[in-house]
Amino acid sequence: MLKRYTVRLQPRARDDIVNIVAHIGEQSEDDYIGDLWEASVYEQLQRLDCFPNSYPTFSIQPYRKMIHGRYIIVFRVNDELREVQVCRVFHAARLVESIGPLEV
Repeated sequence: MLKRYTVRLQPRARDDIVNIVAHIGEQSEDDYIGDLWEASVYEQLQRLDCFPNSYPTFSIQPYRKMIHGRYIIVFRVNDELREVQVCRVFHAARLVESIGPLEV
């Protein structure tokens, strides 16, 4: 039986998601669209519980990345604890230097 990883969102990633949902709601003038995106990103994050090391490395080590539409999800894997820590979620058009620290 495959032992799954626990997926944990860091506070910064949680804040990123809240801000993105608000931005999508403002842009679309319909909160429902933001809610749909939020549900889809959490569904995507659950996929990290199996084989998180199969995702490509991020430009900053030891982080990895997952692409979700126009957004990049940055995370790190702790194989010893069987844990994935989701650190940041941001629009792919942003420069890595402009997103601030990956972890607080």
